[in-house]
Amino acid sequence: MPTLVQETIWLTHRADAGLILRQDGLVVLAILIFLHHAKLAKNAIKIAINTIGVTIMSTNPMFKNLDNKYEWYAYTRIGLYYTTRSGKRINICDVHLGGLGPESMSGGFYTGPKNSPDQIKTFKRSEQEVFWGDHWDDGSDPDNLGLSGGGLAHALSPKNSNKLHLWLYGPIMLNRVPYGSLVAVLYDMEFPKRKPYKLIDDQQRANSDSYKAESEHNPFQIIFPRGYRSRHYRKCVLWGNMFYPGETQKLWGPPGSDLNKALKEAWKKKYFVPLPKPVMKMAWKIEDCASGLTMAQLHNRRG
Repeated sequence: MPTLVQETIWLTHRADAGLILRQDGLVVLAILIFLHHAKLAKNAIKIAINTIGVTIMSTNPMFKNLDNKYEWYAYTRIGLYYTTRSGKRINICDVHLGGLGPESMSGGFYTGPKNSPDQIKTFKRSEQEVFWGDHWDDGSDPDNLGLSGGGLAHALSPKNSNKLHLWLYGPIMLNRVPYGSLVAVLYDMEFPKRKPYKLIDDQQRANSDSYKAESEHNPFQIIFPRGYRSRHYRKCVLWGNMFYPGETQKLWGPPGSDLNKALKEAWKKKYFVPLPKPVMKMAWKIEDCASGLTMAQLHNRRG
């Protein structure tokens, strides 16, 4: 007969794998609350809240009422890691890229590790908060001002290269140093390709909602390279920049022409980001990828 603690651990893993129903998730949460009061689990409630998606709703109004019908979108989640002297890797941030076909690697969001974009609370971090806020006086390092607070991201790929420049827009703090934006340069990137498709002869059928909603007829489907999602870590270099967009950008897809020019100009003024003392270097890897997703699925996908 399993003990209460053993059964709780089992249920928690089931919740984390997304294999239990809503009522089971509520049972897990109730048990973890009991264990918390019994001082048997320090972070159990926080873990349960992050893993039982049906009980936690989006905190940002911009993610409400999203389309959950048309399976047109592709998605890639990239994990950014610290690599310590001992070889241990620490996931500090996830970058979620998505969109239509060829644009699916152009823009999206960054969040804390394993979080989804719809958990981001606000995109209105101000320069005043980051550069001149009260945290400088009281010594605090608020999560909402760092990578775990989340924000908008754009990806640029230099011509004739296998690099990807991930612009993580701020203002933002990292290790108590303020930046306008952070730029993670990913090496050895493989890019997905657009899937060929055929138009049907029946134009009325082609314009129908039922046809457009079927993912197999999706003209924006893409093909990911073999072994795209793997445990292979690749080189990453982190840079700082004082630039950040002054206005809210398009949520998914590439930056507009004006912003694209501004990013290319700002790239010339990048500077080195010091890493914490135990950390030797940065690394990145593909955590997740999918095609044929709806807009709603794009926003709530996570690790």
